[in-house]
Amino acid sequence: MKIAAAKRPFVFFALTCLVVFLGTFLYVRYALPFELPEEPYSTVILDRNGTEIGEILSKNGYRHRPFRNEDIPDFTKRAVVSLEDRRFFSHFGLDPFGIIRAFWNNAVREGPRQGASTIHSWLVRNALWIEAERNWFRKISEGLFAMRLDGKMKKEDVLREYLNRISYGRLSKGFSAASRSYFGKETKNLTEAEQIALLAIAKNPAKYDPIKNPAGFRERFEAVSEALAESGVLPKERLAETMAEKFSFPAPKNALPYVVDAFKQGNFFLPKNPNRDDEAGRMTTSFDLEMTNRIEKIARGTLSEIAWRNVSDYSVLIVRRDTKEVLVMLWGNDYFSSQWGQVNAVFAPRQVGSTIKPFTYLLAFQNRGVAPEDTVLDLPVSFETAEGTPYEPKNYSLSYRWPVTVAEALAGSLNVPAVKMAELVGISELLGFLRSLGISTLTKESDHYGLALTLGVGEIPLYELLRAYTVFSDRGKFCDFSPFPETEVSCVERADAKSVEKIEAVLTNRAFKLHEFWMLTALDFPDRFAFVKTGTSRNFRDNYAVGYTKNYLIAAWSGNKDGGNMKGVSWATGAGEIFARIVRELEPSGWSPEEATLQTDSSGHLEILSPLPKSRYRIDPNIPSRTQILVPKFFTDAEFENAEWFLEGKPIEKDGIELAKEVPGKRTLVLRLEKDGRTVAEKTVEFEIVSGAGD
Repeated sequence: MKIAAAKRPFVFFALTCLVVFLGTFLYVRYALPFELPEEPYSTVILDRNGTEIGEILSKNGYRHRPFRNEDIPDFTKRAVVSLEDRRFFSHFGLDPFGIIRAFWNNAVREGPRQGASTIHSWLVRNALWIEAERNWFRKISEGLFAMRLDGKMKKEDVLREYLNRISYGRLSKGFSAASRSYFGKETKNLTEAEQIALLAIAKNPAKYDPIKNPAGFRERFEAVSEALAESGVLPKERLAETMAEKFSFPAPKNALPYVVDAFKQGNFFLPKNPNRDDEAGRMTTSFDLEMTNRIEKIARGTLSEIAWRNVSDYSVLIVRRDTKEVLVMLWGNDYFSSQWGQVNAVFAPRQVGSTIKPFTYLLAFQNRGVAPEDTVLDLPVSFETAEGTPYEPKNYSLSYRWPVTVAEALAGSLNVPAVKMAELVGISELLGFLRSLGISTLTKESDHYGLALTLGVGEIPLYELLRAYTVFSDRGKFCDFSPFPETEVSCVERADAKSVEKIEAVLTNRAFKLHEFWMLTALDFPDRFAFVKTGTSRNFRDNYAVGYTKNYLIAAWSGNKDGGNMKGVSWATGAGEIFARIVRELEPSGWSPEEATLQTDSSGHLEILSPLPKSRYRIDPNIPSRTQILVPKFFTDAEFENAEWFLEGKPIEKDGIELAKEVPGKRTLVLRLEKDGRTVAEKTVEFEIVSGAGD
């Protein structure tokens, strides 16, 4: 049939419009450049067995988790479509019938204005300009991008993205995160009522917050339930049962909050490596939740038994000895409610007491030729400090053992012999050695710490202290720790293996400890291998037990995070008791220790007991001079026939030195022991005499 000439322009125009419309439609639907911006996920932290132990919020501050199509409950799919976009599965991103209905109602009828948004257009608006004011340009762009979204994504994927980008309150974005935040469940385990509750909250999380506004939430929940029953999504016979369901909304908590905090605060490196699936936002760590729960029970139980000693807190670190994987890290007691619960007790520097002594003895063995069987005098002694004042260390027991072997001195944690070893080694050398073992907090010069460094006056984090102990557990190698499984750690030679073996032989042998510590007490291990050193800081503020077993490196601390003093907590009372119970929990019995055998040094030793080096004696003019007598005393196990004292080269009277007859000033006193007419031992000491008016 021929078209009349008059109609040809109209037909051509109509065809042109149709072609342009179809071309535009096809371009918009299949070629228009548009991508949904990626939403950052939170990092879900898993323990070594795949159990979730915590979550680090996403970069924009949300709990946001990946959400697969199969994770969406069928009821939720039907409910969302019924409530938000009934023709979702039939339209092309825009709903023409909805647009016409909204236009007609807004133009003709009075009342609230109606919209024609689809799930597609909501996704576009939420992704591009959710906070911006809407105008005609944005509305048109929103429609075009919604059509493009429908052309490039399956309906199921659009629905998933919609559910996964809604904010639900409680810092939760997405249906999966909301499911855990409000109910502590995975989406597949939600009841229908719980699914409705989340959809009700999503409409306006601030307005329908079930905790802050339970009445508003309940009203919204019932309205949504009735709407779903009316649409047939929820069978009407189940409406009453659904609306009667009781909800509890536990506050979202991390199972191991200390681990989460350690990653957030940078104590552990948060890597982009094969251990973390960035797409899924999941990170598998080396921590063991089941073991942690067991150890936490032990620590809390121990603490409750000694609470009367004014001990309120603890920390524990356990590392696999072979792989150096961190298994347990507890920062303290009652993380969520205690005032100090979130204070980091594993990485916080504190005085570590006698736990430093093994490093001092190691250097003495390795660099100064000292041997465990050598004899050292445990007697009062005085050392000159950089300030010119004497330093006079005292043993914890305030008693002295006289001659002891080096092994007994170390095992018994005697202070005076340890300070003598530190003087022999040199504080600069000891300080440099500790720094080479990863201890970063000893930043001052050696004069600041002085000889007391070996007694633990420097502040060191528990984490760095236990890591330094790898020099003993790994035969001279210092090794790093890893919070990830199957990760190769770096190890560096720092000490001689033979010298390390001597330290281990001392600190694992029961017999060497007998003079100071009884057998069958907490830190006596007759049937288990355990290398352990305890330490207590000044004024009983911090108590430590650090060491290793056949399979684990273990460190424990007990004290008060507010710095309060404990009541006599030391050695096996606090941290030592925790350490001992951990060893017995984790390690099977059956180890048979070797008998202690030591060939002691028989050579003679000489020590001047009075006056002590650098001591000062004041002449009091109000006291008779004959009563102000300094009587020199000494101790020796050397054989001798005659002992002579010389003050400034002159022999002194047998009764002693009459101080009032001496000119004030520094004096040198020499003791010489003789046998068979020859000198067998000689010792010199310096002291000072001052007048009553002096300093």
